[in-house]
Amino acid sequence: MKFQQARDEVIRFHKENKAVAAVVWLAAGLLTFIFMLRRSADILPAALFTSMLAFMVTGTLARYRAALDKRINAEDSFTWTVSVNGVDAGEISDARYARIRRNVFFDVRLYVAQVVNVMGCLCRALDSLIWTLPIMVFWGAAGCYFFAPESFATALHAIQTVTKDELVAAIPTAVNLLVMVSFMYLIVSMIGGRNFGFVNRFDEAVAADVRRAINCPAEGYVNLHRWLNGSLQQSRERDHLRAEKG
Repeated sequence: MKFQQARDEVIRFHKENKAVAAVVWLAAGLLTFIFMLRRSADILPAALFTSMLAFMVTGTLARYRAALDKRINAEDSFTWTVSVNGVDAGEISDARYARIRRNVFFDVRLYVAQVVNVMGCLCRALDSLIWTLPIMVFWGAAGCYFFAPESFATALHAIQTVTKDELVAAIPTAVNLLVMVSFMYLIVSMIGGRNFGFVNRFDEAVAADVRRAINCPAEGYVNLHRWLNGSLQQSRERDHLRAEKG
């Protein structure tokens, strides 16, 4: 029963949000292509993986839209206090806030803008890696020369005497090593606080619309909160999504 309900939600989502669904399918296909590029997968497993990924994403979006619609149509909508950069700047009803989020999350232009931003991040990360990798190789070789001279001499001799067949056979290992080092570099960079220019276009658009709704010209971090039974409650969209999922 749950699968049938989820299937119906996905079908309805595709009918009502064709442009967004198309972007989701395109992104799922691109991720599948990247994931299976080196695995030489057949077309059937690739198509199945793409379909499963697109089904999960569109299903989540369908549930989120249903949750937003309930909040928009609620008769007893409560009010959020909006703070900008830690300063209370106004109030907004949850129904209006939900309408803003629905307009943002189902605007295909923002999906395209987010894809462009992510591609730009990948290009900047690749550019940074191209400049950093030779330095890493140099210091790795220098460290090996000073602290493990015998291993360095053995590796240097192997490079000098390598044959064409051995070189071809070593390419997959070298590629795997390059990918592993690249991922390690990116992870360390992100842990260090570097995001390569990533911007969440959805949060950015929601914040701009909320500031516009309360007539707040100041830009900055936007936060919604309210007091409920003597305790501070923050706006958490995941809670609404979990409630809709049941």
